[in-house]
Amino acid sequence: MGTSSTKSKGNKALRNVGSESQAAVVSSSAPAEFISFRVWIICVIAILLIAAFLRMYDLPLVPFHHDEGVNGNFLVRLVRENQYKYDPENYHGPTIYYLTAVIPWILKTLFGVAASETYGLNTTTARMVPAVFGLGTV
Repeated sequence: MGTSSTKSKGNKALRNVGSESQAAVVSSSAPAEFISFRVWIICVIAILLIAAFLRMYDLPLVPFHHDEGVNGNFLVRLVRENQYKYDPENYHGPTIYYLTAVIPWILKTLFGVAASETYGLNTTTARMVPAVFGLGTV
C-alpha cells in the first residue's frame, strides 16, 4: 500500500468536517475575553502603590543590621570626607554609596552642612536607594 492512499484518506476526513464543527473548535480554543487597557493600567498602578507602601513605610522602624551598618560607615565617610576607598572584602561596589550620598550632598548644597548632618545621614536615607531599586524590580 502506497503512502498516497493514506494521505488522501486523511485529507478527505479533513475536508468532510463541516463549517459548524470548525467554528466550534475555533471558539472553544480561543482565550477568554481580555481585560481592557484601562483595567490593566489600574491594576499595574495598584500593584506599584502596594509595593511602594510595603517598601517605603517606616524605613527606620528596625535598627540597622550588620551589613547596613558597614554601608552606613562608608556612606558617612563619603559624605563628610568626600572619599571612598574600594575594599574588596566589603563585597559592594561604590554604586549604592554614591547614589545614596546624593541626598545629603543636595541638602548640604541647598541648606548648609547642618541640614545634611541632621536630615541627610539617617536610616531613611540609607534605606531609600535599596527600596527604590526593589520597587523597580516589581
